Amino acid sequence: VTVMTTVGYGDIVPMSILGRVLSAAVSAIGVGLFALPSGVLAQGFMEIFEEHCQAESDALADLLDEAAESGAQLREEMAGLTAEVARLQQLLQKNDDSVKKLVKKKQMPRKKKSPSASPRNSSQRTRLSL
Repeated sequence: VTVMTTVGYGDIVPMSILGRVLSAAVSAIGVGLFALPSGVLAQGFMEIFEEHCQAESDALADLLDEAAESGAQLREEMAGLTAEVARLQQLLQKNDDSVKKLVKKKQMPRKKKSPSASPRNSSQRTRLSL
């Protein structure tokens, strides 16, 4: 008790037993007046801190859930887009085949024109080609 409640250098101390008991009681009450409210105050801070930590962890859990949901939605959209790309590639391939067939039909040999229908000199040919 003396170590916890020492005031000054110990120059003045109670000499009687009643004085020592009274000073020990007053010292203990003085320490209790500061220790009890500080413990209650610290407990209040700890509760607020724990609530804050819990709120942050709940917010992070919500963000993770949203990220997982959006990831699943993105995978579904990606699968749909992949199927659409495959369908468009098939359609493009069919169109390419159709174009190739048309080009082959156009390149079939034609009847030759008669020489009388062609221009007579090279200057007329040049003008016609322009």
